[in-house]
Amino acid sequence: MKFFAVLGTAALLSGFISDDGKPMSEVYVVKPGDTIWSISEKFLPKNTAERKYILQFQDEIIAANPEVKANGYNIQPGDKLVINYRVK
Repeated sequence: MKFFAVLGTAALLSGFISDDGKPMSEVYVVKPGDTIWSISEKFLPKNTAERKYILQFQDEIIAANPEVKANGYNIQPGDKLVINYRVK
């Protein structure tokens, strides 16, 4: 993990940086009728290492898949999305 010593210490003490949980990544193939919201609902329960709200999780999916934003937030069946989450 890279961070400046002083800032990193403050972040660790304040809880902004967490090494809790194991990072996981899956590739999800979009199915007919899927939305970013519905995909977020499907994967959010797998994120057991930290509490997140669905809007946070949705934003993280979009950030991990910049083509979604570039396409005006439209997803099509067959698109492949990287979904990242953390498990205990």
